[in-house]
Formats: sequence, C-alpha cells, structure tokens
Amino acid sequence: MSEDEAKAVFLLEPCFFGEKYVESAAALELVVIVIRREHGPEVRNKELVNYELICDITDAQTTYQKIDEFFQTHPYISRNSGILPGHDYAVPVAAEIATKFGWNTNSVQTADCARSKVGMRRQLSNSRYISNPGYRLFENLTALMDELDQIKYPAIVKPVNMTSSMFVKFVQNPEELVSHAQKIVTNEDNFGYPSGSSFLVEEYIQGQEYSFEAFMSDGKCKLAQITEKIKTPLPYFVELQHTLPAPIEPAKYEDILNRLIHLMGELGISEGPCHLEFVLSSGRIYVIEYSTRLPGGRITDLYRLAYGVDLHKAAILNALGEESQRYLNPIYNNISRIRHFHRESGRIKQIIGMEEAKKLPEVIEIVVEKHENEFIPAEMISNMDRYGFFLLKASTYEAVERVSSQLEGIIEFVMENEEAAHEQQKC
Repeated sequence: MSEDEAKAVFLLEPCFFGEKYVESAAALELVVIVIRREHGPEVRNKELVNYELICDITDAQTTYQKIDEFFQTHPYISRNSGILPGHDYAVPVAAEIATKFGWNTNSVQTADCARSKVGMRRQLSNSRYISNPGYRLFENLTALMDELDQIKYPAIVKPVNMTSSMFVKFVQNPEELVSHAQKIVTNEDNFGYPSGSSFLVEEYIQGQEYSFEAFMSDGKCKLAQITEKIKTPLPYFVELQHTLPAPIEPAKYEDILNRLIHLMGELGISEGPCHLEFVLSSGRIYVIEYSTRLPGGRITDLYRLAYGVDLHKAAILNALGEESQRYLNPIYNNISRIRHFHRESGRIKQIIGMEEAKKLPEVIEIVVEKHENEFIPAEMISNMDRYGFFLLKASTYEAVERVSSQLEGIIEFVMENEEAAHEQQKC
C-alpha cells in the first residue's frame, strides 16, 4: 500500500476484547493508531502501533479534533479510514467520531443506548421478539428510600454505566438492597470514567443464561450464533464458562437466532458486531443487556476455534466500509469452550499438573494469573477477579465435557492450609 493511499484504523484504548485489534490491524497492513488518555491503559504490542495519540477520549469533540489535526499533519494517510472502541466505555465516542468523519458505524443514538443500561432497557421495552425484565431507575439513594416498600424480591441491583459485571448483585431483602446501592453510589473506581449515582433495580429472572453474537453489515446479519454461559453461585454474576455453540435442540436454536436477528433491526444495530446476553425462562427470551462491540471473555477465540472465523478482522474491515464476509465464512464445525478456574480461597502453596494438562490434544491454552504465595479470595465479585482459564476445542460435546472434568482433576491448586492438613494426617 503506497503512502499516498494508506488507510488507518483508530483504536480507542484497545484493552479487554480490544487488545487483539492491534495485532489484527497490523496483519491487515493498515496504519495502526492508538488513542488513549494520559493515564489510560497502555498497549501490550507497542511494536505494532504506528502512532499513539494522547487525549481525553471521554470527550468525543476533543478526540475528533485530535484526529483531524493528525490528518492535517499526515496527509499521506487517507481520511477514508475507520475507528473502533477498544472497550465498552468507548462505544458511544467511537460512533460519534465515525459519524463526524462519515465513516461506517451505527448511529450515535444506538451506541448511546448500548452503553447505558437504562437506555437499553427503554429500547427493549417495546420489542415484539423478546421479553424485558421489569426494572426501576433510581437517580440516588434518597429516591430508593422513597420507594423501598414497592420493591419485589429477589431482585438485581446494578449500576447504570459500568462493565465486567462490576457491582451487579442479587439481593433478597431491603437491607441487602440499600447496603449494595450505597456501595454503587460511593464507588469511584470506574476505569477513570465518571461513576455517577444512578442505578437500576431489576426483576430477577431465573433460568439458563446465554450470549448471542451477531455481525451486521448494511442492516443484514452476516453471522449469528449462541454461546452457553455458566456463572458463579449467587449473589454475584461472574462468568465462569462459555461453550460454543450452545447445546440447544436445533429447532429451538434456530428460533432463538431468528428472534434475536429481528431484534437487531428493532434496536437499530446495522453495522459491525453485537454482543447480547439473555436468559431462557419458561420458554421466553429475557434480554439482560447488549452492546455494539465484540464480546469479551475470550469468546472471539471460541469463534475462531469452533468455526475458523476472525471477528476482529471482520470488525476492522466493517469499520473501514470494506467487505468483511471473507472473515465470517465458517471453515469448520467444532465445539469450543473456555473454563475459568474457581477454587476455594486461600494462599497458594503450589500449582501442579500444568504440564500434564497441556499434553491433552483438546487443550489449546491454559493460563494461570495467580502464582505461589498469592491469595485466592473467598468470592469473585466481578469478571476482573478471575485468575486463569483453560481453552478447549473438540468435535463433540461429550469430548469437551470429558476433558473439562479431566482438567479440573489434573490441575491442582495446593493451598497453605491444605498443606498443613496433609502434615497433620502424617503425624
């Protein structure tokens, strides 16, 4: 690609699901430009980044001006480029900037609703295809106290504008609700974004949870599948396991897909990826939340392993207004799974079995982010508390289940208290 026609992709703080955008954009031979706040997350693969711009990406106008200035000083880079959010918080800003430049994107309103949990609840309220859990929006604790006797239990309390299951909790009585709401309104840790004092109290829907991933182009669905989710025991909702495709009876699977694809039209989602979480309960589809971005939790790797598709490259090309279908065509049909470790709390004395586990042919990757002498807490409160996983690929569900069980037995976290117990037994 010659300098006078070089296309660029601007990545707003690529972390979480956005990390692989850097590698994928470089592989597509694009000019890779990362935009981040001065104290925002740094890119891991810095050698693949051509330019880094520092500005306040919480402000769309400021970021737009920064990009416009960049184009003025780098005339060999085409203004016919694209922009992508590197995390949840950047979704509305990316849409607003793309709109200003005339780049491919969903509407700003669609992106705003996908970022705000109350915005998405309102968008879902009139859907013909799904059910929307009952909810109440509270702007502060005073408003909650005024209506406390009207809340039905059990319920879910969650902040309006956080991510990664942060501060989402199941509550069973007014005391638990008020206590957790106080934590939400006083929290100041929101990845550098304003936390706000608003929160939702939602109807608790009991049932099996799934996620739906769709890829849209010009209002048409190019790819859609369903992933089964397993979470930690209540009261928190940390995701422990994803299996793709979800083990659902084929006719029911197709019916759910069709309903959710039609929902994309209702929500105005016409371009790029969408990640949506839902619960099946009493034959109804209850949407928990959605966003116009790629899924996190390494679900994009599950798609690569199960079908051979590359959602990151497809999203980049879509943002550039180019054809992305070649990265969305399934090459094979496997079962893939990611399982996060969930062990008893304590200080780690030793981790054993890793080398033996890696020898199993279905094992693609094993990551343990805790080390000897580090502590495993009693509860995982959000997805940020997870400390390792294994990634599998097999041709059948039976094989995936078998290997999952094997790995749970092979990989052992020996805790200091367990070591002491073993010594007592010897005496």
